[in-house]
Amino acid sequence: MARTHEGGQNEVAIEPEGSIQQRVLRELAALGDLRGKSVLDVGAGGGWLSAQLAAAGAKVTVLDLEARPADPRIRAVVHNLDDPVLPFADKEFDAVVSTEVLEHLRAPFLVLRELVRVLKKGGRLVLTIPNYWNIKYRLRYLLTGNFQRLKIDSREDRAFYLRGYAPHINAIPYPILKTVLSWEGCEHFTLGHKRLLGWPQRLFFAPWLAAIRLFTWCGGARRRARQLLDETNSDSALLGARQVLIACTKTGRG
Repeated sequence: MARTHEGGQNEVAIEPEGSIQQRVLRELAALGDLRGKSVLDVGAGGGWLSAQLAAAGAKVTVLDLEARPADPRIRAVVHNLDDPVLPFADKEFDAVVSTEVLEHLRAPFLVLRELVRVLKKGGRLVLTIPNYWNIKYRLRYLLTGNFQRLKIDSREDRAFYLRGYAPHINAIPYPILKTVLSWEGCEHFTLGHKRLLGWPQRLFFAPWLAAIRLFTWCGGARRRARQLLDETNSDSALLGARQVLIACTKTGRG
């Protein structure tokens, strides 16, 4: 059962200039004036994004394992996403955001279904995740069979996982993520990034990047569309550093 808090004592995190949360705010600008809009922030973390949304006049609800926002305008619901059924009605929110959460979940696709369920038709879903699609992680997977450094001997990560705070255990490919969200009734996808890899890194990876670009361009329009190559190998996915943003609109046509 979810528990609700109105306000709390936690400090709000200060986001650095150019953070991925600021990119999320720009994406939500597509909704127009946020005053009176209902927004769900799943996995609010330090609370910077939810505080900015509340300051813009949105009716903000945060959902987290320990949701105690400092801003009394924000409604907080404590809920463990190991139970993927969210404690909200169908079509309750104008927008749903979730930053750096999916990679921690034991049942990410069930949670994705719920995020779409509670979104109104025409509402915007905005997600950010670590960019496991960029050239660095692709080469790591090619060489090791894993997207990230394995920490099987980490007692801290094991304890973290067993308490319900899972470390990074998911790396969902973009074509699968888009396909699932499309089946759930979403369209009009956008990919974005916080920043791109620097030129020294791009030069280092230049032979691999050239091969991927050539494969994409020579594939033909039909194959590129069917395999989502233009998006999967876009600058945001292939060169985006650290985090990547995925946004889509619920149309109900899935």
